[in-house]
Amino acid sequence: MFAPDGTLLGKDGRCRSPLSLENVRLGQDGEYMVLIDGDGMSTFGYTLTLTRS
Repeated sequence: MFAPDGTLLGKDGRCRSPLSLENVRLGQDGEYMVLIDGDGMSTFGYTLTLTRS
């Protein structure tokens, strides 16, 4: 998982199963790039957008 400034988040950038963002500090507004390793051979990504009001 990468923060909007490119910083790698989480221990070694990885969250273990079950997937939880509970211990990841989302301190920046913007887009977080999340990469999911589904089965050890397939990886897909999505963007988590955080905006504070």
